[in-house]
Amino acid sequence: MSNGCTALMRSAGFGMLEVVKALVARGANVNALDANNCPAICYATARKQEEVALYLLEEVGAEWRIP
Repeated sequence: MSNGCTALMRSAGFGMLEVVKALVARGANVNALDANNCPAICYATARKQEEVALYLLEEVGAEWRIP
C-alpha cells in the first residue's frame, strides 16, 4: 500500500473493528509504522474511531506514539 500503510492501519482508520480483530488474530503487527512514523492507533484516533483505538490500546497493547 502507498506510504507504507497496512491493511490494519486502513481498517483502524475506517473503524472496521471486526476486520482489525481478524488482522490482529492473524498476526498483524499493531506497532508497525507507515512512512510518517504513524502506527494503526494513530489512524484510529485521527478519524475518531474510539472503539478501535480502545481495542488496540487496552486489549492488544498497542504503543501510543505521536509522530
